[in-house]
Amino acid sequence: MGSLDVISRLELDDYLKSVIPFEGNPNWALESLKAQAVASRTFALTKMLSRQNEEYDVSSGITSQVYTGKQTENGKTDQAVDATRGEVLLYKGKIFPAYFHSTCGGATTAADLVWRVKPLAPLSGVECKFCQRSPHYKWEAVVTPAEIKQKLAKQEMPVQDVLGIRTDKIDRTGRAHKLVIQSTWAEKTVDADAFRVWIDPMRLKSNLITKIGVRDGAFVFKGRGWGHGVGMCQYGMKYLGELGYGYQEILGYYYPGAQITKPKGFEE
Repeated sequence: MGSLDVISRLELDDYLKSVIPFEGNPNWALESLKAQAVASRTFALTKMLSRQNEEYDVSSGITSQVYTGKQTENGKTDQAVDATRGEVLLYKGKIFPAYFHSTCGGATTAADLVWRVKPLAPLSGVECKFCQRSPHYKWEAVVTPAEIKQKLAKQEMPVQDVLGIRTDKIDRTGRAHKLVIQSTWAEKTVDADAFRVWIDPMRLKSNLITKIGVRDGAFVFKGRGWGHGVGMCQYGMKYLGELGYGYQEILGYYYPGAQITKPKGFEE
């Protein structure tokens, strides 16, 4: 049987009104939700500009922004979208992908360390002490050697029995960007960000891995944060809003050097 793609076409801010309740939380401070609205609008517009020749601009899942339809709209998040209508982030007059993630675990990292992109000041990473109350600040994941072998085989990276694993290419935030897999054949170095996705990003929540141990024959990963670690830390954004910071200040902190601008076509 073939597949069927269902494509919804709607105005940008109508799309955002179904995104912000999931990417944020209607119970969070309004200023935090405004910050999320501007970041999400910027990210979506970047995708739209880069996919002008494609059938659709964004997907509905975590690879873009989670969109679940009109049923998730909420009055408070609608207010955040309306209050920031048309506002996006620019750096030196150009739009950029305003990445964000759930919990940074103490510091955000540079986009060029995670993806093959050019270094950019607003995405270079900042210290963050504001997400310590996040339920994802610390995590633990158990992964068996057999699971690692299976996942690597699916990526056409065959290994024999997995004997050990260690972190490598650790950046200033403590994130590992490479993992070294030790097997009975040889050592194999893999991209840590990709490995996290191969295993399960809901379990192996970040590559800010603080310890890898062994328990009952399985590897026990311990770490901090949830997500790729680039751009705005959403739980940090939440707490800054509770402290009384405005959305402009929140965005200015997580995207240093960026300006909040309303491009032509969005003026009232």
